[in-house]
Amino acid sequence: MKIEIRTQGIELTEGLRLHVEKRVDFALDWAHHEVSQVIFRFSDINGTRGGKDKRCKLLIPLPGMRDIVIEDTAEEINIVVDRVIDRAAHTLERRLSRRREFGPLPKSGTP
Repeated sequence: MKIEIRTQGIELTEGLRLHVEKRVDFALDWAHHEVSQVIFRFSDINGTRGGKDKRCKLLIPLPGMRDIVIEDTAEEINIVVDRVIDRAAHTLERRLSRRREFGPLPKSGTP
């Protein structure tokens, strides 16, 4: 599974990269046959002013299904990473379960 990390206003440290990789492996390894790529976009909303301003957007493209997009904001980058990955794992599990039960869902934008 390929993990792509993009940042804007936040330094991509080795610790952050390792934390993301470890959490993705732990939470999504069960779906490695369905998920080939996970994309993270980190941004610092308020810059140096502080506050609840670390945004993480996670995108998991799924062939034949709508992409999973999870976005959250928190003061600490590791907390926001944990939350978006947990939510993405839950959404992926629910989506794959529905597909097994009802067949593929239509992609967004199609009638």
